Amino acid sequence: MTTEISIDNSKLPGVREVVRDFGVLEDHTLAHTLQEQEIEHHLATNIQRNRLVKHDLKVAKQLQEEEDLQAQARLKNQHVELELLDGEIAQEIQEKLVIEAERRRRQEEKDERELQNIIVTVYPGVRGFQIKLELHGMSK
Repeated sequence: MTTEISIDNSKLPGVREVVRDFGVLEDHTLAHTLQEQEIEHHLATNIQRNRLVKHDLKVAKQLQEEEDLQAQARLKNQHVELELLDGEIAQEIQEKLVIEAERRRRQEEKDERELQNIIVTVYPGVRGFQIKLELHGMSK
């Protein structure tokens, strides 16, 4: 039992229409394929660019950290050098103060001896008086 279906050829599209419709369908399929390829290429490019940016950022961060460490080391070295220089300057000042104090002490002793010599020369009896003052702690 086969059933025959009758087809009205007058309602069927012509060959040109079928070719045209097939061409439109092919164009649509090709356009869709090209669009998907473009999207995939764009996404792949974005992924590659993002990886490159991440890598560049990582490298830049490492370089910045190295520069920061170098700057800290230079600053620490400068502080150490400054402390050493301050110590040397303080030592020189201290030595000069000691030398100056010794020079003043000697000068005072010399001046005192000269004064005593002058007093003894001018007032010979004062020598005994000066010795008494020294014994009682009243003289320098």
